[in-house]
Amino acid sequence: MTHELSRRHHDPRRLIRGFSAAVAIINTLLLVPAALRLFTGFEIIPGALHRHFDLLEEGNLVTAYSSLLLVLTFCAAVANFCCETPRDQSYPFRFVWLGVAFVALYLSLDEVAQIHESLQVEFHRWLQGRGAWGDWIGRYGRAWIILYLPAVLAVLWIFLSRSSRIFPKTGVTRRLGLGGVGLWTCSLVLDFFYTDIARSWGIWAFHLEVLVEEGFEIFGTTSLLLAIVWSGWPRWDRIRIGPGFIRWLAAIVFGINSVMLAPAVLRLFSAEPITGDEAVLSYLESEGNLFVWYASLLLALMAIAVVANVLLRRNSAADRSTLPLYVWGGFGLAALCLSIDEVAQFHELIAQTISIWLKDGGKVAEWVRAPGRNWIVLFSPVIAVVVIGFIGVMLRDFRRDPRLLGLTLSGIGLWTWVLVLEFFIADIAQTLGPEGYYLETILEEGSEIFGSACLLIAFVSQGAKQLQAQPVAELKPASNRGNTDTRFCS
Repeated sequence: MTHELSRRHHDPRRLIRGFSAAVAIINTLLLVPAALRLFTGFEIIPGALHRHFDLLEEGNLVTAYSSLLLVLTFCAAVANFCCETPRDQSYPFRFVWLGVAFVALYLSLDEVAQIHESLQVEFHRWLQGRGAWGDWIGRYGRAWIILYLPAVLAVLWIFLSRSSRIFPKTGVTRRLGLGGVGLWTCSLVLDFFYTDIARSWGIWAFHLEVLVEEGFEIFGTTSLLLAIVWSGWPRWDRIRIGPGFIRWLAAIVFGINSVMLAPAVLRLFSAEPITGDEAVLSYLESEGNLFVWYASLLLALMAIAVVANVLLRRNSAADRSTLPLYVWGGFGLAALCLSIDEVAQFHELIAQTISIWLKDGGKVAEWVRAPGRNWIVLFSPVIAVVVIGFIGVMLRDFRRDPRLLGLTLSGIGLWTWVLVLEFFIADIAQTLGPEGYYLETILEEGSEIFGSACLLIAFVSQGAKQLQAQPVAELKPASNRGNTDTRFCS
């Protein structure tokens, strides 16, 4: 019955095709502004939004989107690993999926935290004054690739040698996987000759190289993601999440949260006075670091968990109501927007625009345009609708499980506390000085990541309960090595 409902209401193949088309369109739209500027000189994105579509900038919309694609690749690879069973011929090679997941997660971190750029700078500095070879190796784009070369070659060898085991021998899936890896390899080759292209052919060729390289990265990630999804979705019905996994997830997430905040909390108890220029504050507030990526990752995983719950609820014959689905979907969209905003800092751009617009507007305008308050006032209707709708649906859906209800209400309560602290951040800094601002920042960022953790665990737990309520589909043995041509049996 469950699978008949699934085919009737949302065929997975139809969803994947729709997702593929949407991602391909978004990929193209993100590259169009740079292509138009390069070939025609026309700037389609003027003003302050320009930097969010600039391929040379970091911490913008392109960076957030690339990181999100890699997080989705990580989740799909983990799902493929979890659904492998000893009946599958690909079972001995299941750990390849974990390797793919780890590489995707690291690349997602690198997109935001710019790890390879930092290594590039340090290696280039070390190679200075070491002759012509030192100058050639230390050029921008080349030094970090040489440092990563053993790892890159190992990943390529393992993936290519095992691709026939984890992907089908024929069909588009394997070609998508190999094509994605091929595009990423071409991106590395272009980055290797990054400086040489700029020196030999000038600034136009340099910008063309950047456009092609970023296009290869985005479309390569998309190709690999779709290959993983197409090869694994027929077996994802096997996945079951037990209470032990939920406990481990909670312990890991809350443990990482505590480690992230530990340097800032320990600084509170030091004997030295707190000043306005604190390294810990820059760690919590600045763009492009580990903390920003982690906060964005929690929100992205939360959005994915919400989407999974929506799909599982649509499969459920017990609850056919549609309004809660729209509310769940709206909350998933809100989590996705917040994840992108963590990296791209859109709310800061909006705050700056409002502050300029309200300049010299009287006492009320001066109070509204205070940092942290202006954008909250602008979005207050949307915030109120999301919070009220979320609480109403959670009270309806989780009323039979006090633990899940407590987790969700705690999560939304912590996020509401984040908005309250942000609203009064200017008053706190003015009244209490650097110490008050420092404490407010710790409380705000801590409430944010712990609120996201509570909601993530609650949504994963709810999804696990819905998975347990569904029957496991019997699967025919696979005729291909990748075990990807399985079909549901009645």
